[in-house]
Amino acid sequence: MRTAFLVMKDHPYGGEMLDRLVAAGCAPEAIIEEDSLLAVRERDKFRVRLAGQLLPPTPAEVARRGDIPLVRVADHNSPECLRRVRALAPEVILLGGTRVLKGPLLEGLVLNVHPGLLPWTRGSSPEAWSVHLDLPVGVTCHRVDAGVDTGPVLLRRLLELPPRTSYEALVRRNVALAAATMVEAVGLLAAGRCRFRPQEAGAWETRPAMPPARKLADGRYAPAAPPELRGGE
Repeated sequence: MRTAFLVMKDHPYGGEMLDRLVAAGCAPEAIIEEDSLLAVRERDKFRVRLAGQLLPPTPAEVARRGDIPLVRVADHNSPECLRRVRALAPEVILLGGTRVLKGPLLEGLVLNVHPGLLPWTRGSSPEAWSVHLDLPVGVTCHRVDAGVDTGPVLLRRLLELPPRTSYEALVRRNVALAAATMVEAVGLLAAGRCRFRPQEAGAWETRPAMPPARKLADGRYAPAAPPELRGGE
């Protein structure tokens, strides 16, 4: 199955995902990396969240090791990026940390793994919001549509959280879970065994970035699964 991988330059989230995909024999045809001020901010934001943890390789490092073509664009929503993607003719576009995509890129199948359980933790800092709201931490693989984290769901996976886990260790474990979930999703797509379903209806909020929730360090985090997940998924 032909895939193209879109990622911000040096993004740890995308680096982990690419590393897992290559190890599983699912390397993309090419990596299209956005090199911009937004990419720098997103990289630095994730590095702060992962402070003290072993960082994943960068997408460029994975590209060199795996002999995967890597091209850089100034903006994933630019005509240049669209031209590059169309030249590759991928069956699926995989995202490993990008800006909000718009326009013709979304006409095909675009797959993302959000580091939170959708639709309950849409937006930024889903791990911190999960702790703040006493929701389980996990990831959601979904098809990208014109909204923000609103596309139909393929997979949800809950994170097993050992006692006394720091926020930084929680984020690192969730990055690894997101990468494993993307590998699982690509396998399902290649086997033709995908079933996307709409997200649960409701007036779900799209939240901004927030600092690490103190409830985790204070031992006050008591996650309760949303009713829709209590039957197991």
